[in-house]
Amino acid sequence: MPGRQRRAWPGRGAATASGSGAFAPPAGAQFAALPKTHSLQVTTPLGASKRIGGVGRAAGQLNYPSDVAVLGELAYVVETGNHRVQVFDAAGVARGTIGEGVLNYPGGIITTADEILVSDSRNARIVGFDTQGRVTRTIGVRPPERPARPRRHGGRPAGRRSGFAQSAQARPGRRRSR
Repeated sequence: MPGRQRRAWPGRGAATASGSGAFAPPAGAQFAALPKTHSLQVTTPLGASKRIGGVGRAAGQLNYPSDVAVLGELAYVVETGNHRVQVFDAAGVARGTIGEGVLNYPGGIITTADEILVSDSRNARIVGFDTQGRVTRTIGVRPPERPARPRRHGGRPAGRRSGFAQSAQARPGRRRSR
């Protein structure tokens, strides 16, 4: 759900929705994706909290982090706006990315014992990655490409109106009712 904060803890595997109260964090850092502020909140086992990120594409910067999951001591953060998953360690340091060039508006993430599964929203599939970022499997089929509509001058597709209503006088062959 857009705008909802997501949290995950090391050793738990999948992310859990905030406020669920279902899990107490085990030893290790707690991670929470904060989509509206383009940041990740990292809370240490002692309760110290810091926010990292900020909108951007560089290492450590985020663009609409929609979900987070933990595998081992690493947090995998889905960045819907950057079409990738960014990997962070327990200290909140960016360690790399996976899925760049493969994912198109990823939305959710879950981990198994040795695999990261990411929902690839615009391609209508689930993509599995190993911890090195290699694709292990794809569940679902990418929808067929639609042919591009011919463009006319001005960049708008041909056959579409500009969005402005025309008056009855401006339309040829139409009469105004009195």
